[in-house]
Amino acid sequence: MASAPSAAVATAIQQAAAANGVPLPLALAVAYVESGFNPNASGDSGHSIGLYQLNDQGEGAEMTLAQKTDPLTNANKALSEIGAMLSAHPGLDLGQIAAMAQRPADPAGYAARVDSALSMFGGGSSASSSSLQTATVSAANDPTAGLTLDPVQAWKNALTQGPQGFADGVAGAAHDVGVNLRNSAIGIAAGVVVALLLLSRAPANQEPAP
Repeated sequence: MASAPSAAVATAIQQAAAANGVPLPLALAVAYVESGFNPNASGDSGHSIGLYQLNDQGEGAEMTLAQKTDPLTNANKALSEIGAMLSAHPGLDLGQIAAMAQRPADPAGYAARVDSALSMFGGGSSASSSSLQTATVSAANDPTAGLTLDPVQAWKNALTQGPQGFADGVAGAAHDVGVNLRNSAIGIAAGVVVALLLLSRAPANQEPAP
Protein backbone atom coordinates (compact mmCIF):
# COMPACT_ATOMS: atom_id res chain seq x y z
CA MET A 1 0.00 0.00 0.00
CA ALA A 2 1.40 3.41 -0.98
CA SER A 3 2.30 5.72 1.90
CA ALA A 4 1.78 8.89 -0.12
CA PRO A 5 -0.46 9.83 -3.05
CA SER A 6 0.81 10.78 -6.50
CA ALA A 7 0.80 14.48 -7.30
CA ALA A 8 -2.38 14.12 -9.39
CA VAL A 9 -4.20 12.18 -6.68
CA ALA A 10 -3.05 14.59 -3.96
CA THR A 11 -4.39 17.53 -5.97
CA ALA A 12 -7.74 15.79 -6.53
CA ILE A 13 -8.10 15.04 -2.82
CA GLN A 14 -7.18 18.63 -1.91
CA GLN A 15 -9.78 20.04 -4.30
CA ALA A 16 -12.52 17.65 -3.18
CA ALA A 17 -11.78 18.29 0.50
CA ALA A 18 -11.99 22.03 -0.14
CA ALA A 19 -15.28 21.73 -1.99
CA ASN A 20 -16.90 19.60 0.71
CA GLY A 21 -15.54 21.12 3.92
CA VAL A 22 -13.64 18.01 4.98
CA PRO A 23 -10.38 18.23 6.97
CA LEU A 24 -7.60 17.32 4.57
CA PRO A 25 -5.98 14.83 6.99
CA LEU A 26 -9.30 12.97 7.19
CA ALA A 27 -9.70 12.97 3.40
CA LEU A 28 -6.19 11.56 3.04
CA ALA A 29 -6.63 9.00 5.82
CA VAL A 30 -9.82 7.57 4.32
CA ALA A 31 -8.30 7.34 0.84
CA TYR A 32 -5.26 5.61 2.33
CA VAL A 33 -7.42 3.07 4.19
CA GLU A 34 -9.76 2.48 1.25
CA SER A 35 -7.33 2.12 -1.64
CA GLY A 36 -3.78 3.04 -0.66
CA PHE A 37 -4.25 6.09 -2.95
CA ASN A 38 -4.80 3.88 -6.00
CA PRO A 39 -7.48 5.47 -8.26
CA ASN A 40 -7.90 2.16 -10.11
CA ALA A 41 -8.28 -0.04 -7.03
CA SER A 42 -10.99 -2.68 -7.20
CA GLY A 43 -12.53 -4.43 -4.19
CA ASP A 44 -15.56 -6.45 -3.13
CA SER A 45 -15.23 -8.71 -6.19
CA GLY A 46 -15.29 -5.70 -8.49
CA HIS A 47 -18.24 -3.95 -6.84
CA SER A 48 -16.12 -1.21 -5.17
CA ILE A 49 -13.92 0.98 -7.35
CA GLY A 50 -11.44 3.80 -7.07
CA LEU A 51 -9.80 6.03 -4.46
CA TYR A 52 -12.68 5.79 -1.99
CA GLN A 53 -13.99 2.41 -3.17
CA LEU A 54 -17.40 3.59 -4.37
CA ASN A 55 -19.74 0.61 -4.35
CA ASP A 56 -22.12 0.00 -7.24
CA GLN A 57 -24.89 -0.68 -4.73
CA GLY A 58 -24.18 2.52 -2.78
CA GLU A 59 -22.39 5.75 -3.61
CA GLY A 60 -21.18 4.38 -6.92
CA ALA A 61 -24.64 3.45 -8.18
CA GLU A 62 -25.39 4.91 -11.61
CA MET A 63 -21.76 6.01 -12.03
CA THR A 64 -19.71 4.75 -14.96
CA LEU A 65 -16.39 2.99 -14.50
CA ALA A 66 -14.63 6.03 -15.95
CA GLN A 67 -16.30 8.27 -13.38
CA LYS A 68 -15.39 5.98 -10.50
CA THR A 69 -11.74 5.74 -11.57
CA ASP A 70 -11.42 9.50 -12.05
CA PRO A 71 -9.71 10.72 -8.84
CA LEU A 72 -11.57 14.02 -8.55
CA THR A 73 -15.02 12.62 -9.38
CA ASN A 74 -14.52 9.71 -6.99
CA ALA A 75 -13.20 11.95 -4.20
CA ASN A 76 -16.01 14.47 -4.60
CA LYS A 77 -18.64 11.75 -4.33
CA ALA A 78 -17.17 10.19 -1.19
CA LEU A 79 -16.18 13.42 0.53
CA SER A 80 -19.60 14.98 -0.03
CA GLU A 81 -20.99 12.18 2.14
CA ILE A 82 -18.25 12.57 4.74
CA GLY A 83 -18.81 16.33 4.79
CA ALA A 84 -22.52 15.80 5.39
CA MET A 85 -21.77 13.44 8.28
CA LEU A 86 -19.37 15.98 9.79
CA SER A 87 -22.09 18.63 9.70
CA ALA A 88 -24.69 16.30 11.15
CA HIS A 89 -22.46 14.95 13.93
CA PRO A 90 -20.08 17.71 15.10
CA GLY A 91 -17.52 16.60 17.65
CA LEU A 92 -17.82 12.90 16.84
CA ASP A 93 -14.63 10.87 16.45
CA LEU A 94 -13.42 11.25 12.85
CA GLY A 95 -12.95 7.52 12.39
CA GLN A 96 -16.59 7.02 13.34
CA ILE A 97 -17.60 9.77 10.92
CA ALA A 98 -15.74 7.98 8.13
CA ALA A 99 -17.33 4.64 9.03
CA MET A 100 -20.82 6.16 8.99
CA ALA A 101 -20.19 7.65 5.55
CA GLN A 102 -18.39 4.69 3.98
CA ARG A 103 -20.54 1.96 5.59
CA PRO A 104 -17.89 -0.81 5.89
CA ALA A 105 -18.66 -4.35 7.01
CA ASP A 106 -16.77 -3.77 10.29
CA PRO A 107 -17.52 -0.15 11.36
CA ALA A 108 -15.55 -0.30 14.63
CA GLY A 109 -12.46 -1.79 13.01
CA TYR A 110 -12.69 0.63 10.10
CA ALA A 111 -12.98 3.62 12.44
CA ALA A 112 -9.88 2.47 14.32
CA ARG A 113 -7.91 2.15 11.08
CA VAL A 114 -8.91 5.65 9.96
CA ASP A 115 -8.02 7.13 13.36
CA SER A 116 -4.62 5.41 13.15
CA ALA A 117 -4.02 6.69 9.61
CA LEU A 118 -4.90 10.25 10.64
CA SER A 119 -1.63 10.54 12.56
CA MET A 120 0.26 9.93 9.31
CA PHE A 121 -1.20 13.05 7.76
CA GLY A 122 -1.00 15.56 10.58
CA GLY A 123 -4.48 15.09 11.98
CA GLY A 124 -6.09 13.92 15.23
CA SER A 125 -9.13 11.77 15.82
CA SER A 126 -11.42 14.69 16.70
CA ALA A 127 -12.81 17.35 14.39
CA SER A 128 -11.39 20.17 16.51
CA SER A 129 -7.83 18.82 16.31
CA SER A 130 -7.94 19.02 12.51
CA SER A 131 -9.79 22.33 12.29
CA LEU A 132 -6.74 24.32 11.10
CA GLN A 133 -6.49 22.04 8.08
CA THR A 134 -10.15 22.15 7.13
CA ALA A 135 -10.60 23.05 3.48
CA THR A 136 -12.89 26.07 3.27
CA VAL A 137 -12.21 27.65 -0.10
CA SER A 138 -14.65 27.37 -2.99
CA ALA A 139 -13.99 26.13 -6.50
CA ALA A 140 -14.05 29.77 -7.62
CA ASN A 141 -10.94 30.32 -5.48
CA ASP A 142 -9.10 27.12 -6.39
CA PRO A 143 -6.22 26.71 -3.91
CA THR A 144 -4.17 24.63 -6.35
CA ALA A 145 -4.22 27.23 -9.15
CA GLY A 146 -0.69 28.01 -10.27
CA LEU A 147 0.79 25.04 -8.42
CA THR A 148 3.63 23.87 -10.67
CA LEU A 149 5.89 22.03 -8.24
CA ASP A 150 7.30 18.79 -9.69
CA PRO A 151 8.05 16.65 -6.59
CA VAL A 152 10.40 14.25 -8.40
CA GLN A 153 12.50 17.03 -9.92
CA ALA A 154 12.49 18.90 -6.61
CA TRP A 155 14.16 16.08 -4.70
CA LYS A 156 16.57 15.39 -7.55
CA ASN A 157 17.68 19.01 -7.53
CA ALA A 158 18.03 18.99 -3.76
CA LEU A 159 19.99 15.72 -3.84
CA THR A 160 22.78 17.35 -5.85
CA GLN A 161 23.62 19.30 -2.70
CA GLY A 162 23.91 16.18 -0.53
CA PRO A 163 21.70 15.00 2.37
CA GLN A 164 21.37 18.44 3.92
CA GLY A 165 20.42 19.86 0.57
CA PHE A 166 17.72 17.21 0.27
CA ALA A 167 16.34 18.10 3.71
CA ASP A 168 16.38 21.79 2.80
CA GLY A 169 14.63 20.96 -0.47
CA VAL A 170 11.81 19.19 1.34
CA ALA A 171 11.36 22.12 3.68
CA GLY A 172 11.54 24.60 0.84
CA ALA A 173 8.98 22.74 -1.26
CA ALA A 174 6.55 22.65 1.63
CA HIS A 175 7.13 26.37 2.19
CA ASP A 176 6.58 27.18 -1.47
CA VAL A 177 3.30 25.30 -1.55
CA GLY A 178 2.25 27.07 1.63
CA VAL A 179 2.95 30.41 -0.07
CA ASN A 180 0.95 29.42 -3.14
CA LEU A 181 -1.95 28.45 -0.88
CA ARG A 182 -1.47 31.24 1.67
CA ASN A 183 -5.10 32.38 1.41
CA SER A 184 -6.38 29.01 2.61
CA ALA A 185 -5.80 26.90 5.69
CA ILE A 186 -5.38 23.93 3.35
CA GLY A 187 -1.92 25.28 2.56
CA ILE A 188 -0.64 23.89 5.83
CA ALA A 189 -1.70 20.36 5.00
CA ALA A 190 -0.63 20.71 1.36
CA GLY A 191 2.93 21.29 2.54
CA VAL A 192 2.73 18.06 4.53
CA VAL A 193 1.47 16.15 1.48
CA VAL A 194 4.28 17.46 -0.74
CA ALA A 195 6.88 16.63 1.90
CA LEU A 196 5.52 13.06 2.05
CA LEU A 197 5.67 12.83 -1.73
CA LEU A 198 9.28 13.93 -1.74
CA LEU A 199 10.30 11.59 1.05
CA SER A 200 8.54 8.62 -0.55
CA ARG A 201 10.69 9.07 -3.65
CA ALA A 202 13.98 9.52 -1.83
CA PRO A 203 16.60 6.76 -2.23
CA ALA A 204 17.42 4.75 0.86
CA ASN A 205 21.04 5.91 0.94
CA GLN A 206 21.95 9.42 -0.13
CA GLU A 207 25.54 10.33 -0.85
CA PRO A 208 26.78 13.88 -1.33
CA ALA A 209 27.33 14.80 -4.95
CA PRO A 210 30.98 14.64 -6.04
